[in-house]
Amino acid sequence: MRTVLNISLELLSDAIPGSGHGVPGGEDIGVCVDEMGYPFINGSTVKGLLRESLTNLLTWTGKSLTEADKILGVSGWTGEAEERRLNLTDFCLENRPGDAAECFEPRTFTKLQDGVVAEGSLRTAVCVCRDLRFFGQAECAAQDAALLTEAFSLIKWMGTLRSRGFGSVRFRAEQTATAPNRQKPGECRCIRYRLHTQLPVLVTDAGNTHESNDYDTKGYIPGAAVRGMVISYLAQKDPAWFEQHKSALLQKTVFLDAVPVQGDAAVIPSPMGFYENKEETRFETVVKDGSFSAGLKRAKLGDFCKLEQDTVCYWKASTVGRARIARHTGEDGDSEPFQVRAIAAGQDFVGYILPGEQKLQDAIADAFSDTVWLGADRYEGFGRCAVTLFEGAEKPAWVDEYGYRTQQQVGCVLYMLAVSPFTMLDELGNPCGLDENRLSQLLGVPVKLSHCSTAVSEYDGYNRTWQCRAPLLRMYDRGSIFRLECETPPSIQSLRNLEEGGLGVRIPEGFGRVLFLRQELFEGLRKKRGNPRQAGFDQNAATVRRARYKWLSETADCLNRYRLSASQLGSLQAQCERAMAIGNTQELTVFLEKNQYGRGARHGARFESIAGLVTEVLQQPVADTIGVSVTACRDDNRLKLLCDLFDHSRKTEGRGDQ
Repeated sequence: MRTVLNISLELLSDAIPGSGHGVPGGEDIGVCVDEMGYPFINGSTVKGLLRESLTNLLTWTGKSLTEADKILGVSGWTGEAEERRLNLTDFCLENRPGDAAECFEPRTFTKLQDGVVAEGSLRTAVCVCRDLRFFGQAECAAQDAALLTEAFSLIKWMGTLRSRGFGSVRFRAEQTATAPNRQKPGECRCIRYRLHTQLPVLVTDAGNTHESNDYDTKGYIPGAAVRGMVISYLAQKDPAWFEQHKSALLQKTVFLDAVPVQGDAAVIPSPMGFYENKEETRFETVVKDGSFSAGLKRAKLGDFCKLEQDTVCYWKASTVGRARIARHTGEDGDSEPFQVRAIAAGQDFVGYILPGEQKLQDAIADAFSDTVWLGADRYEGFGRCAVTLFEGAEKPAWVDEYGYRTQQQVGCVLYMLAVSPFTMLDELGNPCGLDENRLSQLLGVPVKLSHCSTAVSEYDGYNRTWQCRAPLLRMYDRGSIFRLECETPPSIQSLRNLEEGGLGVRIPEGFGRVLFLRQELFEGLRKKRGNPRQAGFDQNAATVRRARYKWLSETADCLNRYRLSASQLGSLQAQCERAMAIGNTQELTVFLEKNQYGRGARHGARFESIAGLVTEVLQQPVADTIGVSVTACRDDNRLKLLCDLFDHSRKTEGRGDQ
């Protein structure tokens, strides 16, 4: 029996819950902020605090420390879900002020050496202001609710620089009722579900792991992750029932990937093989005729799309980055920081389950309560999704929306789209990509491959029963498309049988899904349109960040020609920070005029150009200064831009007092 604890976190002093990131030209120690610029606290951060508090509580009360491991887990765990394992959310602001800047206070620190400030020791940090309240939730076993409530109340400090008075906190936890199980879908051939990501979902993409210890994420929720969640729940709920139906669940039930969706559209992978000109006014495919017009380049079509008449409307899942720390317990005891990317919260994903036997539908529905936890590190503040839809369906929506319907005529030309990765096997059991002979048998007519546009990757998996990796298989990626020519038109039923049964190997894992696009629909595509949200803040944030860093770097190089010393730049930075604090630039103006006209011609010449730069930055929006659109750049704090510039310039290697 699971229960939910509603947890409030109040900051009794300024706090620095570090994000692991610094900002070039800005603060050296940053905090976690969401896409709107408001602070939040990682669930993994709170879990670390809770582990320390719970360990102390168990020690003081004479209880076994193994209770903490049962509730919070141990390093390297790879087993199935456990009833007593704790799930934690991120902690977000209860009441957001109108301006995110009201949540922060900049602080500076130095290191003393022989009674004076050590050279190069000046550091800046962003503090989250006292009296702010954050809210989060913990899902735990009912038997542990009282113990965890007490452990939360014993957490008194959080974040960096606790020894200097930062990070005094007060936690309060209250138990709430749990939601009932999901309503059963009834007898159906297919189950459609919709997930809304309430926390970032971490689905590590092993193929995009970088040497710099960064881990990328897939842009969808794999069917294997959903399958693992369902299997784990059923195995724990009723082991005897699970053993009886294990074969049907693992070998006959198909869990398709949950992919990002916009609105109620039928979603398919963006087809490969489209090309466009630089102005994006011409749009054509190489798959139709095997060639395309000169001067074109590959079209950018995101990862997933919907087809509206002659237009491909495309998008991709938004992702966020997180800094993590792997704590080692060996002799050296070192901690290893690393970066991960995760699917961002606030997005909708649609997936399908094809039960092999109708008697399994009710059992699968039991695993889908109002909330599910998916992906990696789901006990570390990742992976919570709200189940907003769970219903029976005849077939996946894309079949009728883009495929051939019963009353439509099938021609001799077929366009086969890989909805999920697939590969076929030859007579010796080796992967061969596409086997025309076998495909001809499945369609009932001779088939020849005329043109295609594909990409190939290696796909593996993990067998938890045997605790080992599944063999690598080279497969066509989703979105690969094939133009097939038939001697005579195949029947619609043969197409449907292939779409429903899958093509190739590892079908129960979600591989092998194909769709035969209607010929007139595919050949009629002439335009593309990106998702407005993708073209909005998510992409703008990266564009603005790059433009800002570029301006800081280039302008800092120009400052070298002004021959200002590091101490003079520090004085300028202090004046800008003072102007931000008091809300006007009068003192800054007086400071610049004094240095231009009151300290001699040689000294004034140094400040003439810098005064012009300061005036220019203050008189125009930040967007114009760094060279981006006004709609893309929401932050117009011009004094903060100047502070970052002077701070970056002071810390540039090789600069010294002149």
